Amino acid sequence: MARLIEELKFFEPFTGKTYLGRFSGNTDTDISQWETILNGQGVRSVHSVNEGEYGGETIIYWDKTKKEIVAHYFTTAGFYTVGTMKIEGNKIVAVDELTGSATGITAVKSETFLTEDGGFKVKAYYLRNGIWEDGHDVTYTVDNSKVPVFR
Repeated sequence: MARLIEELKFFEPFTGKTYLGRFSGNTDTDISQWETILNGQGVRSVHSVNEGEYGGETIIYWDKTKKEIVAHYFTTAGFYTVGTMKIEGNKIVAVDELTGSATGITAVKSETFLTEDGGFKVKAYYLRNGIWEDGHDVTYTVDNSKVPVFR
């Protein structure tokens, strides 16, 4: 497997692994699989919630012109996001503009923290009608026996 370019090194602990995520406050689960792509120029993450009830794919890369990390996320729900990521200490802060959502959400902000057990935690906020609201809160642990499923 290729090594990630310097600008994406923060993502190395994620790549080559699959994670089981558990949502706070309910029984939903998310399977998230990460890999290095494009000879280390990018990262790909594929995930599925509740055995394929919903899923998506993210491509993360370093935009040399903008000099920032950019992410494109495509979903089985028919919407997509384009956003940027900043590394702040031990966390990733992402802001994504959302296109095509039937729920009225127009943007998503999230913070992703690495955890001591080799997993990570994501806290997201949704912009709806000009107001930021609490979104999902998911804790992921490594579980390489799992595979994202799409229906």
